[in-house]
Amino acid sequence: MKQLRQYIRKILLESPELQGELDEFIFNREHVPETVGGGTQHREYAKEKIKRLKDDPNYFEDPNHPWPTDKEIDQGINLRRDVKKFWNEHADHNFWNNEIAALHDLGYYGGISNTFYAGAEFEPEKDLPFASFVKKYPIGKRQKDEMSTYGCYDDPQEIAIKMNDDELSLCVKLKGIVTYASATDSFTESRSEATPTDFKRHASSGMPKRPAVSHSFQSGFVLFDKEDLEDRGSIGELVIDNWTWDTVYVMASVFPHHFIRDLGKLCKQNGINLVQV
Repeated sequence: MKQLRQYIRKILLESPELQGELDEFIFNREHVPETVGGGTQHREYAKEKIKRLKDDPNYFEDPNHPWPTDKEIDQGINLRRDVKKFWNEHADHNFWNNEIAALHDLGYYGGISNTFYAGAEFEPEKDLPFASFVKKYPIGKRQKDEMSTYGCYDDPQEIAIKMNDDELSLCVKLKGIVTYASATDSFTESRSEATPTDFKRHASSGMPKRPAVSHSFQSGFVLFDKEDLEDRGSIGELVIDNWTWDTVYVMASVFPHHFIRDLGKLCKQNGINLVQV
């Protein structure tokens, strides 16, 4: 039966043939545009940063690796947009949207809190990213800015395993539309590397998160369906759009009791489901 499914996938040009098609799409051209800034910079931010470097007398341009022009930056952004479009045209959306849990790590950018003394209170915008998250993204409100998450099968045991394997001590489960999946970090754009012009450009649709593309891009790590996930074993980055949330997961064993107590109070006050793993 498994061989039959694989044969059917091949006939229908599903992955892994899709990875080959994606490689062809990216590399079968005279020049492959490079995503600048490690992949996390938005269009105008990248242009302004290059301009600042050119104007800074302490920086010297390597003639063998010249700084990209505005046109080249645009080409790189357009290619990453097209790669994401390719994914959305070929991915098994029913699988990604109905069988996978999207877990957004609240400790990704520098830890959870440094106030673990007895009786500590939450200090929104300072010590506990979760309190800030609740304030910025109210329960039940759809968010149009795309978000990067970890992913796993939407099953309590699978979520616990994922949190343990990737050290997700505190995370929220987002519910929305998956727009890209990869077995590795895709180095998608960051809102912290965007200018007011970038935000204005995407005001109606929301800030996008698209994979970085370069000569070293590996299409084999792009996940289109369940078979790809089974082959690779795990999800490195899952991008989700039009999302909302109502559940937070915490690894209770890594936090003091007073932290869990106060976290429970905050969740109860805001109608949030708290799941201890």
